[in-house]
Amino acid sequence: VFTILRHRHVESFATIQRLVTVPIAESELLRLLLQYAVLVLGNWAIKSMYVYDDMYEISCRDLLLALLIRSGAAFVPPSQGGAGSDACTPPASAGLPKEAFRSATRLSLDRVSQMLQEVAVCSSSAWRLKLPPDAAFLAAHPAIQRHFDQWWKQRLQQVVKEVHQRRDARANPQGPLTGGEEGKTKDASVAVSPALLQLAGRLCSSALKTQGALTFQQLRETLNSKNNDFLAVADRDLERVLQTVAIQVG
Repeated sequence: VFTILRHRHVESFATIQRLVTVPIAESELLRLLLQYAVLVLGNWAIKSMYVYDDMYEISCRDLLLALLIRSGAAFVPPSQGGAGSDACTPPASAGLPKEAFRSATRLSLDRVSQMLQEVAVCSSSAWRLKLPPDAAFLAAHPAIQRHFDQWWKQRLQQVVKEVHQRRDARANPQGPLTGGEEGKTKDASVAVSPALLQLAGRLCSSALKTQGALTFQQLRETLNSKNNDFLAVADRDLERVLQTVAIQVG
């Protein structure tokens, strides 16, 4: 399931069911999807932390998904499970302008294009989710829809703040790029989110698989070399993360 999501970026539940090569109960498939993906207009998009290692880019991709949801939500009918619950096709004019997203994030043009192309298609200069809203899934699973409606409402508010703070921090760096005390203070002022800790666990697990046994300090240096955001992770928090992905020897 993870491999399908990682390759497709966003896919419908029915297609994922078809592509899975081993028999799997619907309840188990939903459990895996909830672990690795988020619901976007009835379709499943892989979580941003499994696509990018940079916390700012993770925030930007979540912002992109939230904006695609907002622009496409008007074409998702209420989930009542009736025969008339087919989704409407958004008009060509509906969608997210590329320049608006680039202006909000200040990412490079190449990175913006990559993010958009992974999950969206362009029509008449506006971008929309590459798949139509999956009204059939929403009608069959109203509890999941309600959960993600609330989750995305909260996530949009959160991610707007994250993008604003991290974008301004990049534009106005305080302290040397070499990671001096001023830089550490700046980075530590950013709240450590559960997503950052999950990303730390994924990167540590990957490093251990490719390099073998590593000391705590080596893992810390590996994380810090990836992104200065990890400077804000306290040793005790990193130790708790490592307990979930590694065993201590010696």
